[in-house]
Amino acid sequence: MAVSLLLALLLFSAALPGGPRVVGALPATYAQQGAYAVATTVLTVPRSEGIGLPFQCTVYFPTNAGAGGGRCTDVATCYLQSMSMAGQDHPVASAAQGGGFPLVAFGLNTFISGQEVYGSTMRHIASHGFVVAATNSRYIQPAAEAIEMVDCINALEKQQREAGSKFFQKLNLEVGVGVLGYSQGGAASLDTAARLGNRCAACITQHAQPSMMASQIKCPVFLHSGDQDSLTGIMRAMIWSGVRTPKVFAIMRGAHHLTPVPPSPWDPWSLAWLMLYQKGDANAGQYIWGSAATVGSLRSQQMSGKMSEVLFDPTTPWSVPYTQYGVQVSVTSDGMYTVAPSAANQEQQQPAAMASAPQSGGFPSMMSPLGGGGGGSMFGFPSFG
Repeated sequence: MAVSLLLALLLFSAALPGGPRVVGALPATYAQQGAYAVATTVLTVPRSEGIGLPFQCTVYFPTNAGAGGGRCTDVATCYLQSMSMAGQDHPVASAAQGGGFPLVAFGLNTFISGQEVYGSTMRHIASHGFVVAATNSRYIQPAAEAIEMVDCINALEKQQREAGSKFFQKLNLEVGVGVLGYSQGGAASLDTAARLGNRCAACITQHAQPSMMASQIKCPVFLHSGDQDSLTGIMRAMIWSGVRTPKVFAIMRGAHHLTPVPPSPWDPWSLAWLMLYQKGDANAGQYIWGSAATVGSLRSQQMSGKMSEVLFDPTTPWSVPYTQYGVQVSVTSDGMYTVAPSAANQEQQQPAAMASAPQSGGFPSMMSPLGGGGGGSMFGFPSFG
């Protein structure tokens, strides 16, 4: 009875001007497999630093001819699903709305497994219209993995410009690069974001070792961990306190260090972060930054007990000015709006008129529901989780 009354109040307040927003639960929106089938290809990439032979990275990409189906439900199925995608040579699909697919780099724990173990997460993101790349190298330190992640990104950006290449005119580089990583790869994702500088659109780090480069990151950062992971306190002290951009730290109740091993409960939240900062999905802004009255939001998840704790900076729930969250919402006279990155470093690079105007191949318009280098990872030793 109390729950029904609360829901009725929320629905009533949502109908009022400026009232709390009620949207579908996040899992129903972002946990499902996307519209695209997914295939993989392997790129051989020259090293930009140090001495050594070229290395390889695996790229998960949307296609119209690859493996479809829903999300895998257990570790073994996820692994077999990823292995079944190896060696395919399917064509890259064309983005439904034009402009190409945003690019995401994935950082893994190279001391525990290869990239195929995390294929479920990369496949899930790719099925929603992203191109996701991860190094195939094993037993390398986070700082070295970050270099390879940037090299993979650069190789794909080069293919975007080269006629005849697999990814020729298939990427949307105007929206910046997303970065996601787990454990040791979480530290690598922070290093990668810092190395990318203004090219980084969004960073996600899960159950991560800390990085000495966190303060150099110029894009919004989403931290994931659990109240049963010993790294959570270290992340709070050495990553959360170091990041200077808009940031969120979600701590899942009952989650331990191996919780993100596929199928990962963090996948919907990772996708929502990338959808907000690379595709202009303002609903994702509601889920992540919204008030507790937004059904399915992080704040509502904390109230329900699913999240042990959630930290926000800024602390203001999703509202004007949206620039405080690292995005810019532009509402036009016909009731449409666009969402685009507006981090301080990007605003300094271009006039305000350009920052608010949709660019070719940039963010889609939607109906409005709203009115570098240096340093390295802290830990240089192998990790075991």
